[in-house]
Amino acid sequence: LDRRGVEGRLLYSSACDAWSASDAPYGAAMLLETVNDAAHGLGVALPNGAVAVFEPGQAGEQLVAEDRLRDYASGQDVELSLGQSAQVFSQRARLTSHDPGEPRWSRMRATLTNANPAPVTLRLLLGSPAQWQLRGLRSRLKDGQRMAEITVPANGTRVVEWDLRQSAE
Repeated sequence: LDRRGVEGRLLYSSACDAWSASDAPYGAAMLLETVNDAAHGLGVALPNGAVAVFEPGQAGEQLVAEDRLRDYASGQDVELSLGQSAQVFSQRARLTSHDPGEPRWSRMRATLTNANPAPVTLRLLLGSPAQWQLRGLRSRLKDGQRMAEITVPANGTRVVEWDLRQSAE
C-alpha cells in the first residue's frame, strides 16, 4: 500500500502521573495522528506491517520515521510513533511530599517547553481513572487513559498544575 498526501496532525506526548516525576526535562514523544478514512487520504484496511513516513521537501521526499503498524480497519483512529523530540520537553514534579498512594490529594506540576517556531499540542498522559482521581485539569479518556491536551506557545513555556489522588477501590 502506497499513499501520498495522507493528512494528519503532529502532536507530542508525555506520561505525567504521580510516579513519573523527573528532575530534568525529558523529550516528549512525537506522534502522527490521523483517521483511516477517505477524507484523510486512506479509507482501506491497513494490514499489520512496516510503515514509513515521508515529508515533501525542496530536494524531494525525506524519510521522517519508520514504525510497525498493527491492523487498522477503515474508520479507525491511527497513531504512528515518530520518535523522541529534540524540541519539545516536559518536566514533571510532585509538589507534595507525602506518598501518592495515600488517600490524600497530591499537587502535581508539569513544565512544558517548546523550542519550535510555532505552537505545539502536547498530550499529557495522566494515568487510568481506575487508579487516579484528578481535579483542576480538564481531561478526557482515550484508550483507557486519562489525558489532557495542552497548547505550548512557540519558543515558549507552559506550566500546568492539578491535584490527584489514588482512586478508591
